[in-house]
Amino acid sequence: MVRPVTGSLESLRGYLETYFKILWDDVEEAYKHRPEEIGVLFEVLNNWIDMFPMDDSFYEELTNSVIGVLFFYSWKTLIWVVFEILCGRYFEAMRNLRFIFEGVIRGAVIEKIIDDEVCRRFGAPGSFSLKADIFELIEKCRYYRVRGRGGRINIDAVRHIVDKYINASSLPSDKKTKYRDMYTAILSRKEIHQGVSSMLRICCKMLEIPEEYDNLVELWNTLSRYHHFTNIFLWNTLFNPDIIFVETFDADLFDQSYHALILVSDLALAVLSWRFPRLADKINKICELWEKKLGLPLKLTKKVLIKVEKT
Repeated sequence: MVRPVTGSLESLRGYLETYFKILWDDVEEAYKHRPEEIGVLFEVLNNWIDMFPMDDSFYEELTNSVIGVLFFYSWKTLIWVVFEILCGRYFEAMRNLRFIFEGVIRGAVIEKIIDDEVCRRFGAPGSFSLKADIFELIEKCRYYRVRGRGGRINIDAVRHIVDKYINASSLPSDKKTKYRDMYTAILSRKEIHQGVSSMLRICCKMLEIPEEYDNLVELWNTLSRYHHFTNIFLWNTLFNPDIIFVETFDADLFDQSYHALILVSDLALAVLSWRFPRLADKINKICELWEKKLGLPLKLTKKVLIKVEKT
């Protein structure tokens, strides 16, 4: 039997301390060239946590929502994205921002479809576990290709997938039929199986900002080019080979990552305002603070807040 090679904790500490020194050099270099932008990044983090609810009933409402859970998770993710931008890990930052963007769009569209159907049948929004069921079934539907040409959904295939899932569940017999019918109805909606670009158009319509679709789809395409293996990686390594071997400051990549973080934050706050009007006052104060203190108008969020306040 081959025994695994293990290093001592002290060796690991030494490795991490050396790596931290390398990263700190990058942070100092970034701060030398972009001190104002770095100040903005930390202000974003400070404002994000200020929105966390203290009311227990509202906390429960948030944690039963896909968008609410993503909101809590995004603070931790944004901390890491800021760290990546500071340390020259720009490609990783853009990939993480893409995850938040995708989560916000898919979460908003799919959750609304789920809640509308559950409310129609049971008079209240679905639980988080029910929504997790649907997201799992969406992946199964994707694997078995229930979406055909022209976006048509194979209802029989959906019904078969749902039947198998419900039969294997621990639901009481009297509830299985109700949930089977409801899950099939939700998963038969063609919107739920569309890609992010198509869902983005639906989301803009829900937020009543259809004029922003072109700008947002351009942002999505930019983030996706960093997520996939494209010419973006090759051209950047061609003109700056250092990024292949070590973390290093790159002005263009820093600026792209920085602006992408601001735009994704704006989108996330806009969707959060629409999904939870009770947060409107807190988010409005953040909009005012960003514009006065940082010179950053949150265009999407302000548009959505105006519509939320009218309802």
